Amino acid sequence: MKLIPILFIFIFQFPALGAIKCEQLLLSDVTSQQALQSQTESVVKHLRQHTSMGISPFQTEIKAYFNALQKSATHDPVMAKLFKMFQTKQYTFAMDRSAARRTDILNKNEFVNIHQAKRSAGAYNPDARSQVEAEYAGLPLEEYNRLPDATKPKSMYLVPETSTGIDLAPTIYFQDNKTNKYTGDTWIFALDKIERNTAFIVGDSYNRALIEREFADDFKQMIILPEAHFLKNNILDYVLPLDLLLTAVPFYYEQVRTKNKFRFVNEDSAEYQKRFEDFKAEMDGFLADWQYNLINDLRPTFSAGFFEKFPELKPYEKSFLFRPYGNYVEGLYYGPLSVAGKVKALIFRSTPPTAEEMAKFKELGIQVIDGRKRIKE
Repeated sequence: MKLIPILFIFIFQFPALGAIKCEQLLLSDVTSQQALQSQTESVVKHLRQHTSMGISPFQTEIKAYFNALQKSATHDPVMAKLFKMFQTKQYTFAMDRSAARRTDILNKNEFVNIHQAKRSAGAYNPDARSQVEAEYAGLPLEEYNRLPDATKPKSMYLVPETSTGIDLAPTIYFQDNKTNKYTGDTWIFALDKIERNTAFIVGDSYNRALIEREFADDFKQMIILPEAHFLKNNILDYVLPLDLLLTAVPFYYEQVRTKNKFRFVNEDSAEYQKRFEDFKAEMDGFLADWQYNLINDLRPTFSAGFFEKFPELKPYEKSFLFRPYGNYVEGLYYGPLSVAGKVKALIFRSTPPTAEEMAKFKELGIQVIDGRKRIKE
């Protein structure tokens, strides 16, 4: 396979970031979409500057790591497939939402974050989330809290394009605990319509932030009182530009090779189930079951022969590049996010769209896919 040369030009390069005064980021009265868009652009620019400065000490190591990945793709077909997929952008991002909210999303033509919705399918803790998001953005919490909620990130997850032949694996938030089936809708976005405002983190951004707290030795305290700052000694402690998505390639390798599934960890494996039960016992019922699933996916495992097969990756086994938290790559979209012009497909797994919903999907040019049999877990 002919590999595309890697260009180490990071688009998030900006001049040294000085103190940005509040009035530079904040508008006194956001009364129009134009003003909100201007505000979003200011936030995204600041995020890029903060990330660029934060990861600059690692650029030599990043280049060496990418060269090692490129080498690994020359002698293994699955690694080659993943490498090509990430290089040629055969991926996009998706959101899972309850089927009961489908009509409301279509009518309002808008996806919202937890600050706007005042709820979450995961853990709803707006104060802690604001602190986490402020740290990722490199802003003081007081300043971040003054931003319009619509400018703040909406969470997505990375999915393969259908052309890759890799199964899309939905998130766990809308899983029926009795039947173990996924019942939510998956809204799939057109990459070229969202990539300008999208960054990513390997793993779950909120859980990673909680677990990375420097001064929290007790896990329960870490969940409840996330006041300490990030360690900031790892490029995965930053929200990264899509240029660096290749960092995630090795984590998908085992599951794509064995199950053709786009995940880091096989939740059905005996090893995972033991980790899950051990962790539940350790926490003594402190978390809900779905939270154990998320947090227990802390460190994807590699098969015994992985680093023998890819010796060029062995130097990174215990380095900053091999510390994801979660079972997927999370995308973070900053700014208002509409259905029209952004969504290209919807996968439903329980209730089919009504006639009115189908008419709206057709009007918007959105493909509707029956996932009740097509996509299996």
